[in-house]
Amino acid sequence: MVGQPFQDQNPDHFAAALILAKAWAMAKKRAEVGPYWLPVASPNRGFEFPPLVANEIVDVTGHEETALNAMACHRSQGGHLSEVQQELKKAWQGWGEVKGCPSAEGFCVLSDAPD
Repeated sequence: MVGQPFQDQNPDHFAAALILAKAWAMAKKRAEVGPYWLPVASPNRGFEFPPLVANEIVDVTGHEETALNAMACHRSQGGHLSEVQQELKKAWQGWGEVKGCPSAEGFCVLSDAPD
């Protein structure tokens, strides 16, 4: 399951991240489910709270336009705004520099649910 990013301090994102994390932890107790992929802020954004470390970086080169088009469908998220799209591209480039490719995304992948 891919979680909700919450390092931007948005209270709605914090709430959604908490709901998803609790649902994943509960599901792990009842069935075999895959890992929880928590998006991590790009290294070129500087310090973010809470500090998370990516343990998986995924090459997304060639999928950027698909992601931008999907974001543009969600006007409430600002995906149609050029400055939001530029921030996404900057984040992908930042992770791409770490991965050694044009574009990437970083995740903190959790395999075990807390008790």
